[in-house]
Amino acid sequence: MYKMIDSFILLIIFYSLIRDYFIRELLKPPTVKMTSSLEDSSFEQQILLRNSYPIQYFQNSQTPGAPFALLIHGWSASSKRMRNIAEIFSSKGFNTIVMDMRSHGTSTDIPEWTIQQVIDDVHHLIQFIAKSNPHSKFLLYGHSLGAYVTLGLHRNLPSLEGKTLDIDIILESPMTSYEFVFDEMTKKVKILRPIIKRWLAQGFQKIHPGAIIQNFTQLSVPEWGFPVGKCLVIYPTEDRRLGSSHLELLQSCDVNNVIEFREIPSLTHSKSSVNIDRDEFIKEWIESHYSSESND
Repeated sequence: MYKMIDSFILLIIFYSLIRDYFIRELLKPPTVKMTSSLEDSSFEQQILLRNSYPIQYFQNSQTPGAPFALLIHGWSASSKRMRNIAEIFSSKGFNTIVMDMRSHGTSTDIPEWTIQQVIDDVHHLIQFIAKSNPHSKFLLYGHSLGAYVTLGLHRNLPSLEGKTLDIDIILESPMTSYEFVFDEMTKKVKILRPIIKRWLAQGFQKIHPGAIIQNFTQLSVPEWGFPVGKCLVIYPTEDRRLGSSHLELLQSCDVNNVIEFREIPSLTHSKSSVNIDRDEFIKEWIESHYSSESND
């Protein structure tokens, strides 16, 4: 009898250890990453607290009334990766802001990381800026995971005095589904996917009380979020990091053709902090859509 009880206790302990291991692995911040942030004399480092966490971002000198461009990097990158894009927006008259995600670049590390934390940080930052600039427009530029953040923000767009802010977006090599990423991460333990999903949901709910993940379709567009303003999607001919599934999912959801898609053959997923073809196209797109506003 005692042996059975001991065996049962050991089984529970083993189960708990396995569960905690997978939760830690799935919720840990990047261990291999850019360890430096944006270094540009025209951009000043700023800190904004949200629930005691210091959101780190860099902003150029502000022009009253000009639109704001907020740039969000991808997984394991940092604000440094967005420097060239930042210079483009600045040259076109935007108030440009480049942020570091939590545990990225030189921002403060945290032991457990979720994309919702970053979305909430972006939401908080935009509302903070909007309070001092109530008549300015916003554009978000998200690369890869930064695009996923941008899409997720659309489930609860920032507002000012009860009015939802108009936010246009540019997505580069966008991630659009966590389930695709999860399947890639767990391809060696496919048989465990259902239980790992449950563990992951439990870990997420521990960090975000009240948030319930009933199924993983909630973590993919369009349920995850979908553009409501102007939206440009820039993508490489071959995305060797995410493959074609993320882009195809976004294209399939665009039933009303509200998104402008632009293929850039010379673009790569992770090594295009500078890309002449992309950069020239962005300049043309900004001039077409924002020239009068950014020069006011």
